[in-house]
Amino acid sequence: MPIRKDLWTGKIKEDDFWEWMSLRIKINKEQARALLMQSLEPLPGLNYLA
Repeated sequence: MPIRKDLWTGKIKEDDFWEWMSLRIKINKEQARALLMQSLEPLPGLNYLA
């Protein structure tokens, strides 16, 4: 399943992505989402937005 393209283009829903991810790494959706959110950092361009 080309998950990256399907998620980026909207062919699959976000919830389907988390389901797929949780099956791949053997973790529940809530834990996977929390881990991802903890690792996100704003890009430098954020400083230029109004």
